[in-house]
Amino acid sequence: MADVLSEFAVMLFLSVYYIIPAYVANGLAVVTGGGQPIDLGRNFIDGKRIFGDGKTIRGFIGGVICGFLAGVIQLFVAPYLNGFIQQLITVYAFNPVISVQAQLIIYTPPLRAFLLSLGGLTGDLVGSFIKRRLNLERGKPAPFIDQLDFICFAILFGYFITPINIEYLIILIVLTPIIHLLANIAAYYLKLKNVPW
Repeated sequence: MADVLSEFAVMLFLSVYYIIPAYVANGLAVVTGGGQPIDLGRNFIDGKRIFGDGKTIRGFIGGVICGFLAGVIQLFVAPYLNGFIQQLITVYAFNPVISVQAQLIIYTPPLRAFLLSLGGLTGDLVGSFIKRRLNLERGKPAPFIDQLDFICFAILFGYFITPINIEYLIILIVLTPIIHLLANIAAYYLKLKNVPW
């Protein structure tokens, strides 16, 4: 039982480690945002705003840059982290597939960090576009759209560089709404967001 829990803990850690650039991009787009909206204030053919004022050019670019830089930092940490994870895998005799997947995930190519960041914020734009079509005002909660739009697109973009196993995908899809909610609550209390969702 302890071995199974240890193996799951490593998979959980690797899942989160993989997606860090997207999490950073999504979170710091709020901090770096402001200024000109991406849709330039224009409406779609249905007469509603394309994305809204909350999606800005500066926030999008700033978020992608921050996510990319997080991936570069991961690259410097990789040799130390990989040694530790491989030692755990040997000591606990984990499934050998985890060893291969760990090396693919830990060594974050800069292109993957960029694509995860770009994918995450592209997904966020898609979610915003859908919310405008559903007549949801900026800042109004949209369960699952708010939490999964960015993660699904980040995974899709990053998958071209580093395909990850289905177990990691499931972990990310289950875990992300929880992390997203906690991050939004923190941003609200830090006065970075007007609402805690």
